[in-house]
Amino acid sequence: MVTPRHEALHQIARDNPETVERALERVHGLRLPPVKDAEILNVDLTTIEAVERRVDSLVRLRTDGRDIAMIFEAQLDNKEIKQSRWPYYVAFVHDKYDCDVLLIVITHDAADARRFEEPIIVGLEDWTTLTVRAVVFGPHNVPRITTLDEAREDAVFAILSALVHSHAPDPDAILEPLALVLGEARDSTQRDLYEFVEAGLVGETQELWRHFVKTYNPRYVSTLRQEGIAEGRAEGIAEGRAEGKVKAVLLVLQGRGIALSEKSRARVLGCTDPAVLDDWLLRAATAVSEEDVFG
Repeated sequence: MVTPRHEALHQIARDNPETVERALERVHGLRLPPVKDAEILNVDLTTIEAVERRVDSLVRLRTDGRDIAMIFEAQLDNKEIKQSRWPYYVAFVHDKYDCDVLLIVITHDAADARRFEEPIIVGLEDWTTLTVRAVVFGPHNVPRITTLDEAREDAVFAILSALVHSHAPDPDAILEPLALVLGEARDSTQRDLYEFVEAGLVGETQELWRHFVKTYNPRYVSTLRQEGIAEGRAEGIAEGRAEGKVKAVLLVLQGRGIALSEKSRARVLGCTDPAVLDDWLLRAATAVSEEDVFG
């Protein structure tokens, strides 16, 4: 199931594909052809078999050459890593969308990151059938963005740095300049990046981020805290917060790449029952179509 922390990492790819381009070149020296636009693809790779196969995020870039499908896997705190499934993902996406494929893995564990860099070889000892190599972003290769100038130059890459280094001994060195830079933002889109950072952090590091946000932008109020989504406090939300839940349902569906019909959108916007909205929100977290949410 996609969690807020997974969303925080691959939301960067969905909403800021140009940052992924820069990150690939900056960290790995991998330059993509000029990208014209990006399309969110269905993350469900399930076949007719009764076995679910779902990637964290899937984006197709249309370039001057062949299209490129980028598979994103955010490996955070789940130690039952799906690494053996990655060759299936790559082969399936290559076949279904008839385009080149990049497997991109994001992790905050340095040991896991180096292990993920090892190629996955399918076949016999003297005859390789398939080799899969992941492009890995981890604390071993993503630079720590610790100055205001660096964070201002590329705020979204600074967010990637903060999430990847979230388990570092001194996270404040990255979080404080990032909070300052996001506080300087004049457009609502960049201010919304506060949410991505908060969702991607846990425990003391998350509380440290909230402290910096309060310090440098006291007018900011976390939507995640208001609605209790990050800490699972949905049951304690008063009926008067229904409007916030409506927004949450629409945001989750948008993040899942699900386009709503006018009828379904009107149904969500007109709902004032917190219990119904909670049910829709839970369904939206794993839905692949609007029918999965509304029946």
